[in-house]
Amino acid sequence: MIAVLALSALTNAAPVTIWEDGAEWFKIAHKNPSGDEDVRVRLLSKLDQRLGSLDTATTICFRTEDDTYTVEAGSAGFAVQWWCGITDCRWNYQLGAVFFPSTAKSASPVTWGTPEAGTDLSHLNKGVGKTRGGKRPDYLYGMSTAEFESSNLPGEGEEVFLKCYINNEGTYYETNLNTDLELESSDPEEVSDWNVQTIHLNAPEEPEETEAEDSGESTDEGSDEDTSTDSP
Repeated sequence: MIAVLALSALTNAAPVTIWEDGAEWFKIAHKNPSGDEDVRVRLLSKLDQRLGSLDTATTICFRTEDDTYTVEAGSAGFAVQWWCGITDCRWNYQLGAVFFPSTAKSASPVTWGTPEAGTDLSHLNKGVGKTRGGKRPDYLYGMSTAEFESSNLPGEGEEVFLKCYINNEGTYYETNLNTDLELESSDPEEVSDWNVQTIHLNAPEEPEETEAEDSGESTDEGSDEDTSTDSP
């Protein structure tokens, strides 16, 4: 499976898009705040199929220190889960949306830790961003600055390394975010239900390299050292 990060235009800010097997999976976009909000974020997905009763589609991401994408015990993370409470969620406004910040309980295997009491941010849901079919969950979240900082979501323009775990074929009981969830198998021969994607968000642009001219002469008269700038 090839992980690709794509930045595409969506209203106020370029969102981060997580792709899975060449298909758009999860997107985060910062929007203009409304009313007494300090921050407004749009969270949306593109699912392979509609969800049925107690089916879930879940994305859990942890912040890591660098591009080794190493999750440690205590690494900050966030989880967004879409779920269906009826026989067939044909429209996205019929989907439930759960939004939690938490931390990794352990690093081996990587485990989502039960969120602390009172940290559930699901109530900040401000409704559907755009009404679509059930395979296109799309909700807006409005929050204060303090609530956003506690969410562990990437800030607009923030450089961050994310390691994300995706399960789009779960059930409520298997992927209950109010419990500890092992995201990697402790048995190396057992395949995990969670697919892994890594993202370097807002990576700084690297300076362009210029090829030095070969003058054939040393630039430091009287020096015995080779001061040529040519690469070997």
